[in-house]
Amino acid sequence: MTLVFSYGSNSVAQLRARVSNSSLTARPARLRGHTRIFAMCPPSWGGGVASLQLDPDGTTLGAVVELTEGELAALDVFESSYERRPITVEVRDGGAFRASPGVAYFCTSPEAWAGRPTEAYLTAIHANLREQFGTGAATIEICRLLRDGRIERVDTWTHPGCAALG
Repeated sequence: MTLVFSYGSNSVAQLRARVSNSSLTARPARLRGHTRIFAMCPPSWGGGVASLQLDPDGTTLGAVVELTEGELAALDVFESSYERRPITVEVRDGGAFRASPGVAYFCTSPEAWAGRPTEAYLTAIHANLREQFGTGAATIEICRLLRDGRIERVDTWTHPGCAALG
């Protein structure tokens, strides 16, 4: 089994469908040394989609699922604009985070800023983070990778109804 770190729109429900495993569960996780950036623009979302970029000061929140080799192969088909890379992810176990080997999908063209992510895409990320971290993960930084390798923070997004979600 391989831990797969999900930090974008891949909710556990979406992953269940993509890998044909209705019993798949997710756990809260974080990836230190990386920042969530937005790049590319697939027609399905109509705006930038998430990737990861090395950043010594960054920490990206997300979730992990455990997949078999067959399930990883099935997910690779859906993530064809991404490259699967090994990472060390911290998984919440009770109240503490514990480092574990895993993988994450990285955009093959991270410098390809395609504009802001759509409200629908940010809401999908928000829903995934809220499922794992509750209301403590209400804000999403919108960042992009510049051609010189620096990360630019473009904006901060908060779900418009977040205060009412309690």
